[in-house]
This record gives sequence, C-alpha cells and structure tokens, in this order.
Amino acid sequence: MSDETEKTEKKLTVNDPVAPEELQRIGALTGARFDVADRMLDLEQQKVTLLVTARQIDDEKNRLFNKILLDRGLPPGTPIELDSETGALKVHQRPVPPAEQPS
Repeated sequence: MSDETEKTEKKLTVNDPVAPEELQRIGALTGARFDVADRMLDLEQQKVTLLVTARQIDDEKNRLFNKILLDRGLPPGTPIELDSETGALKVHQRPVPPAEQPS
C-alpha cells in the first residue's frame, strides 16, 4: 500500500517546472496587487489635496477668530465661546497657575 501512495504522490524537484496554471494564477495575483497599489496611490493623492484644503480652511478660521479677539482687545488664542446664532461672545479665563509659595 505504501508503494501505491508513493506512486500517486510524485515528489517534485527544483528541476521540475511550475505548472502553467500556477504561473497564470501568480500573474493574475501580481496584476491584481498592482491594481490595488495604483488605486491606493490615487487615494493618497486625493488625501493630500484634502489635507491641504482642510489646512487652508483651518488657517482662515483661525485668522477670523484672532481678528474677532483682537478687535475686542483680547490676545490671540484667548479661549472663548461664540454663539453662532446670536453672535454673543463669552470669554473663558485661562487658568492662572498658583503663585509659588515663598520658602
């Protein structure tokens, strides 16, 4: 019985060529991988464009908030709450660090 198993399961050597079906499948998989990589590159390029646009929007928003603060005599970066319906502005005080205790 072991002779039959050995005859049906031929051992391949490094000198045996790879089957054409396997070569074809490897080619198809490689092509699919290149397609995925190409789509990913397109997405990364779109991502960069979106990041640049988002940065421009954030910069304009920060400039506008700083103008609002400066027009009211407040330093840039002062924490505020702005009511988008009424335009009411509420200034939040920055926490003042406790004075160091004299030794």
